[in-house]
Amino acid sequence: MDGQSERMIQMPEQYLHVFINKDYNDWDKLLDQAKFMYNSNKSISTNLSPFKVLYGFQLMTPVSSALSSSNSQSNKNVNAFLRNHSLRFEVIQGALLDTQRRMANQYDHSRKDITFKVGDLVYLDVSDMKKPPGLAHKLLLCFCGPFKILEHPLHLNYHLDLPP
Repeated sequence: MDGQSERMIQMPEQYLHVFINKDYNDWDKLLDQAKFMYNSNKSISTNLSPFKVLYGFQLMTPVSSALSSSNSQSNKNVNAFLRNHSLRFEVIQGALLDTQRRMANQYDHSRKDITFKVGDLVYLDVSDMKKPPGLAHKLLLCFCGPFKILEHPLHLNYHLDLPP
């Protein structure tokens, strides 16, 4: 899975770990509450909850509705709601673009553009390649080589002189 999905799953998982019983058999009854909890929390990127992004208002909990007075929220007509909805999405789009720019700058800050020439010796990253069965994969080398570069057909592609 990608890191964003992993991070998204952590919040409801933490909620379930806190409220699940000792026998771990009531987690399915808590999923709706975990979903509600996730949709009510603010995102770092937009500073709004997913519910507020979609519907324009924060979902009321029993506690928050008991604390607020009934006159504090007036009914909005459809045109005002649609106007607020489009403005909200413009703000969210701007916030997401700012976050994307910050993340790109952070990535580019530590990135080095390295090119190799034909005839250079390089090491090959084998961490994603299939490993022989029966060996402790944590103890195997992550790189092998050095191998000679035979040709450089494209910007990031190299043909290496690999053993058979």
